Amino acid sequence: WLQDQLATPTTYTIVSRHEPSSATTAPCVADMDAVLQSASPPIDLLLVGHTHTFEKVGHEIVVGNGGAPLTGSAPFGFATVEMIPGTGFRVSEIDASSKAVLRSFVIAHAP
Repeated sequence: WLQDQLATPTTYTIVSRHEPSSATTAPCVADMDAVLQSASPPIDLLLVGHTHTFEKVGHEIVVGNGGAPLTGSAPFGFATVEMIPGTGFRVSEIDASSKAVLRSFVIAHAP
């Protein structure tokens, strides 16, 4: 099913799952990574959670800063994803208390 969906032409392809690629002992992560890496066209953005932090690794964004207890020094918060036509996406980490943007970066559209 997933391979069929990924083969469907779209302007942007965003995939969401629970575990990040770094969770190598979680069930099916390696199998899912293989499917995602072979997708044609390539995926634009992979949104994951599980790890209670906020970080960017390539086109993978870990948005786990809404859970507790937090790992490291990430504050409670959430992320927004804004489409930038012709470019990709702007992902921003938002502090839950102040609603301030803590950091923001652009993920380029996969060629």
